[in-house]
Amino acid sequence: MRTNTRLSPARAAFLARHWSAPTHDGRYRILLDPAHKITNPYLYRADEVRACWAAITAPVLWVFSEIQSPRQAGFVNTEEYSHRLSAIRRLERASVAGAGHMLHHDQPGAVAGLIARFLS
Repeated sequence: MRTNTRLSPARAAFLARHWSAPTHDGRYRILLDPAHKITNPYLYRADEVRACWAAITAPVLWVFSEIQSPRQAGFVNTEEYSHRLSAIRRLERASVAGAGHMLHHDQPGAVAGLIARFLS
């Protein structure tokens, strides 16, 4: 709840039980690969990404969060990012109100509803 103020105590407790492990001092640590936070050791080539995304033939649901950190907003709200997304031929965009980066934690019902509608 300290890093995501949108979590209710019940949701935070659920995540603590299912997404973390207790430590010797009674606290919890998130079960993730520490390498997840390391900057990639290779260049991100937008032209290669567009070429890969242009090869996608399946319909794609691209879900955005309404609440964005300055870092996230500086990445996804650019003309370059829109240009990359335009390579996906069958793209449907959706936004989840009241959700941040971890939108499936903040609004799980809304995210599940978008996915269910998209798949039906």
